[in-house]
Amino acid sequence: MNQKTIKASTDNLALLKPTAILKDLDFDKILSKCAEFALSADAKQAILDSEIYTDKKWIKEALQRGHEMKEFCAREPLNLIEYYTILKELKSLRIQNYTLGIEDIVKIKVILQNLRLISTSLGHLAWQHLELLRGDLNMIPDLKFITDRIDKIFAADGKVKDDASPSLKIIRDQLRNKQNEIYRSFKKQVAQFRNSGFLAEGEESIRNGRLVLRVLVEHRRKIKGIIHDESDSGKTVFLEPQELVELNNDIFELESEERKEIFRILADLCNLMRPFVEDLEQSYLLLVEWDILLAKTRLAIALDAVRPSLSDSDQMNLKNARHPLLFLKLKESQKKLVPASLSLHAKNRILLISGPNAGGKSIILKTVGLLQCMTQAGFLVPVDKHSEFKIFKKIFADIGDHQSLDDALSTYSARLSYMRDFEAAADGETLILLDEFGSGTEPQIGGAIAEALLQALNRRKVYGIFNTHYANLKAFAHQNEGLINGAMLFDEKNLSPTYQLQTGRPGSSYALEIAEKIQLPLHLIDYAKKKVGKQAVSFESLLANLDKENSKLLREIEEYKKKKNELDKLIRNYQDLQKQFEYKKLKLKLEQKQTEIQSKSSKHRELENYVKELRKEKDLELAKTKADQEKIRLQKEHEELLNINTEYQKLSGHDVNAPLKPGDAVKLVINGMIGQVEKIEKDQITVVTEHMTFKLKRKELIKLKSNVEVRLHKSVKSDLERNTAVFNPVLDLRGMHLQEAQSMLEVYIDKALLANVNLVHIVHGKGSGILRQTVSKTLRGQRYVKSIGHPAEESGGDSITVVEFK
Repeated sequence: MNQKTIKASTDNLALLKPTAILKDLDFDKILSKCAEFALSADAKQAILDSEIYTDKKWIKEALQRGHEMKEFCAREPLNLIEYYTILKELKSLRIQNYTLGIEDIVKIKVILQNLRLISTSLGHLAWQHLELLRGDLNMIPDLKFITDRIDKIFAADGKVKDDASPSLKIIRDQLRNKQNEIYRSFKKQVAQFRNSGFLAEGEESIRNGRLVLRVLVEHRRKIKGIIHDESDSGKTVFLEPQELVELNNDIFELESEERKEIFRILADLCNLMRPFVEDLEQSYLLLVEWDILLAKTRLAIALDAVRPSLSDSDQMNLKNARHPLLFLKLKESQKKLVPASLSLHAKNRILLISGPNAGGKSIILKTVGLLQCMTQAGFLVPVDKHSEFKIFKKIFADIGDHQSLDDALSTYSARLSYMRDFEAAADGETLILLDEFGSGTEPQIGGAIAEALLQALNRRKVYGIFNTHYANLKAFAHQNEGLINGAMLFDEKNLSPTYQLQTGRPGSSYALEIAEKIQLPLHLIDYAKKKVGKQAVSFESLLANLDKENSKLLREIEEYKKKKNELDKLIRNYQDLQKQFEYKKLKLKLEQKQTEIQSKSSKHRELENYVKELRKEKDLELAKTKADQEKIRLQKEHEELLNINTEYQKLSGHDVNAPLKPGDAVKLVINGMIGQVEKIEKDQITVVTEHMTFKLKRKELIKLKSNVEVRLHKSVKSDLERNTAVFNPVLDLRGMHLQEAQSMLEVYIDKALLANVNLVHIVHGKGSGILRQTVSKTLRGQRYVKSIGHPAEESGGDSITVVEFK
């Protein structure tokens, strides 16, 4: 940060006409509001002296700096200590051997203290988007050695510390001892002369900074000492006892030594600071800038203001713009301000606003002008953050009554002189704001002159906002490129303004309707209609009808949007329900197919047993044919299961082609078991489950979204004990005692029958074979059991018992 953050080059000042334009737009009131947040007189004055600049780089940096400070203050407050200018003191400090007083040095101390507060608060900034503030911190001179020296000399209350130097400490210790001695001696004498009856009521007092006795005038010669004063009545004298005189003289000498030592300390401090006067001056100026920045930030927070964009083209796009002063006023009374949105660009550079009186036309014009000035002065503004401002080199305005008795000018004459100056100086980098455009004289002539001026300004490619009631100007704006009509919407039912701006169409004045509402006599209204003619009345009626039709259309659009949103919501709900239905249908089909395949696998094992028996009977060819047919059917069932699974996984969001690697958790399609990939060899994947090891192809596996730890060779309890709603077709009895295993098996079989499954696997291990025999003994002969057997050796062999139910 440097002095340019307060003042840009005077070459970059915008041309403002008339000179009172900033006052007309209430920019001076905004500056006054902002100055109230500043601490020092210099910062307040700098804010009040703010000007309108055209340097886009400077404006962009000022807005960015304000945005960063607002971002910072939203996270933690930065409260500076009140401070005062030190420029006069620094000027004196430049003089060789000049020593500043305590108050002067305390002022410097507060400056350095504030800068240290800023550096400490912002020094830990880690946010990448606060680059300017971090750069500003680097501009602060490193005067820590001076700050440390001042802190060593001065206490928080601005007084010189006792230990500012060894000599000062000795002197102050002696002073305290002498003062204690005086106090003890004085109390002793009070007691002595009280008993003698020499003292008046009150006995003791202070005169000329010394303890004195209140002695009755008739006894004054009985006590040795110095009389300092007497009472108004003359009955009492204030006497310092002789014994205290000598002690007070000692104190006087010590106080003199104290002053000399303090002066010496301050002289040394000034000699230390003198070579760094330039740095101290820079520190003060930087603090003023931080003060200004904080004041602007506090104003921005009060206004809910943001950093707008600066257009790289010829576009000006304001979204939900709010008049700052009106916003603050309504905020205090907890009322909401109706914002305005508008867009000016190459094809529509001039907005011509029409509508009823007191409908908000002037507020729109002042809002745009004030926000434009604030932006070009580096202030954040109350608009939506995606708003865009174009930088103008010239800003002209005609707002209010400019009648002048001194210049013998009427209001209309003054306006014509402004129009002349505006037309002569305006160009494509000019913003013109005209209130009550064309008014002030005979309507027909005034309207014609206004139309001519409007045409000339349009040729010069100016940007602007003009307020008018003239019908010919509304028609001209409708017929010519570069201009666009705007209307202040009106509640035609209650005949009251809504303060809403709508661009693209002119507005009606509603003069006749308002006259009828206030019950102006009908014969007067009829006369007025005849006087202005049918064409004017029809035009106003047309505009009023357009307003009504527009309001009706807006209501219908809102209803349509509401119904469309409801319909979209219903469609989304229906689609979700349909997807869930398809999902559940495929899941059910998948589970059924798994059950069928498991059942047919069991039948296939029976067939193999049957083949063995047939071989014994030498009917080998018939057995082989039946076995091959059953194997083909089983393979088809298996392929169908895999196809259903692929469709099911796609619907549920799984990537069926996701690559696998050792360690990945997978689910087996054939039986739903969870396992872990152990190794991959070409197209064969080895998977280890909790109970056994499988060698499968990729399409026979489902990769789980999150890895699960597959517990290997560890005894676990069944899902029955976990109180789960999903039936597990595998029961692990390994590691259980015989009685516990038998009890668990009986409960498990009951659950299997309730779940209506066809096939279960009982894992008992090989071991001594006792668990296997118990399982076989428990299940054999039961009416609900269709068959009991063991899988192939590579799938677990006789360590697993496969039970098929009827």
